[in-house]
Amino acid sequence: MPTVIGSGLIHNLVAMNGARNMGIVTNDQKKSAEKLASGYRVNRAADDAAGLAISEKMRRQIRGLDQTVRNINEGIQLCNVADGALNEISSMLQRQEELLVQAANDTNSYSDREYIQAELKQLADEMNRSFDITTYNEIQLFKGKDTILDDPPPQVVHTVNTRTETDPTVKTVTESIITSVDSMTTTTETNTTVTHGGRTSSYSEWEQEHDTDENGHTSYEVHSAQTITDGPETTTVTKVTKEYEKLPADPKATQLTSPATMTGRNGYINVKNGLGWQLSCAMSRLGVKIGDNINLDLYSSSSITVNPDPGENAAEHTYDLGDGLSLTQRIELQDGNKYVISYSMKNEGTADKTASVRLAFDSMNTFDNTDNKSTTGAGPYTLKSNLAEISLSATGATKTVLGNIDAIYHQWESKVVAGDVIGHSGMGTWWENKTVAAGETLNLGSVTYGPITVADQYKCKTTTEVDVTREYTDTTDDDTYAYMPRYLNIQVGVEKGQQLPIRLWDLDTTTLRCRVPEEISAHAASDSIQYLKHALHKISSIRSYYGATTNRLEHAAKNNANVSENTSAAESRIRDTDMALEMVSYSNNSILMQSGQSMLAQANSSPERILQLLS
Repeated sequence: MPTVIGSGLIHNLVAMNGARNMGIVTNDQKKSAEKLASGYRVNRAADDAAGLAISEKMRRQIRGLDQTVRNINEGIQLCNVADGALNEISSMLQRQEELLVQAANDTNSYSDREYIQAELKQLADEMNRSFDITTYNEIQLFKGKDTILDDPPPQVVHTVNTRTETDPTVKTVTESIITSVDSMTTTTETNTTVTHGGRTSSYSEWEQEHDTDENGHTSYEVHSAQTITDGPETTTVTKVTKEYEKLPADPKATQLTSPATMTGRNGYINVKNGLGWQLSCAMSRLGVKIGDNINLDLYSSSSITVNPDPGENAAEHTYDLGDGLSLTQRIELQDGNKYVISYSMKNEGTADKTASVRLAFDSMNTFDNTDNKSTTGAGPYTLKSNLAEISLSATGATKTVLGNIDAIYHQWESKVVAGDVIGHSGMGTWWENKTVAAGETLNLGSVTYGPITVADQYKCKTTTEVDVTREYTDTTDDDTYAYMPRYLNIQVGVEKGQQLPIRLWDLDTTTLRCRVPEEISAHAASDSIQYLKHALHKISSIRSYYGATTNRLEHAAKNNANVSENTSAAESRIRDTDMALEMVSYSNNSILMQSGQSMLAQANSSPERILQLLS
């Protein structure tokens, strides 16, 4: 049976339904229009209650972070102002040090140092003024008064310390050969010397962390030490120990050098032994006078002939004197450790010749195994050293003397060589006015060099030990106290306690210990340099602090800006309208609005059709 839909005049259900749906669409379109007009997805709590709460929390953080960046930039500017002022202070300190170094030089007069002192004082006054006027937003940056803490209480500790430095023992051992000792017993001699040094003073200051409070403020302990050092008192102990050993008799104690091995024009008479020492007696001058013609030194003459075969243990030299006259020198080694030095003159001319011959020996030198030379003197016709004694005798000579070599040789007058001269080791022998007939060879005579007497030999071992001890006395006054500096807190975060403190110093020339001597002298200027060095170090450390703080603040600003930017992006996703999506919704609601209006018009025409049925 078909369903019958009733029609009535009292209730127009179709119109009511159309009006209700049209109201819903109208409300949705109104919300879309509001979002599109404001740009916000959430305009009231009802739009997104949870999202609104999250968004407001993020907005708080974003605005706080933006303000912290401004706070940090102000802190950076404060550090820059402080660093700029300290840069000028550092330049003034450098100039003061330059002046003090100049004043310490003793080439300055008193008036020069007065000019230097005047500039030093002006620089000190300007530093104090700079410390007073350096401000940021009416905050004095170098007048931060430190608060002295009770832990530990201020105190000065006076200490006296004696310290000793000892050098390693220096030990040397030497050996030598000697010919006489008072005793064979080992002898030890100790010598102690003490020298005293001057007085020096030094000043040092340092601080260390004491505590950190709940605000992150650090308190410090400061130590300032004035040390006066007396010394060093240097004690040097020298101990010399000598040990003696008598050496056995050396069978080669008088070993002679073979004449055949001699070199040169004159030759050396040498005596050597197995201990490494030798005696040397050189025939240094051989002169001939023929008439008034004097050849002072045949040994330097070029007219020398060496005989090719002088015989065993012998050597010969022949000197051409001119006009058919020649002089032959023969050196021959004989038994009993003796040298015989003989001279002969040959006349190959047609007339007789008269000549005088002089021979001079140098002083006898002794060369031992330590290469030391020594000559102890001579007696009549004896050459003597501290190692040996050699007798000298002449045969056929007109005169044989000991004396000054130059006096013996260069003066031909007989009065010069009259008598013996004691105490010298030079020897002269000569043959006066010897006549050599034509075609004749005349043996002038000879000099016997020996016998040789060798002294007893001893080996001396010398041990030298040197000990050096230096003793210092340090007197130190150590002033120690704890303090809390003044800080400026920079709010670098949005939460409580997120602060970065910037320390303020209390600075002037007194706290820096920049001393300008009242009457400058070289000593006072030199003494002040060490305090100025400390002041420069302190200013540099404060500048380093401000530089490090500036870098930290810049990093904090960059980080806060980064967090603010990314939090803003997150908050935008919650709060801002998606314009494209909302426009689609708005268009859809507009179409539904038009459709609802049309349907409502159709529903309102239903009562007219019912009236047609009643007519």
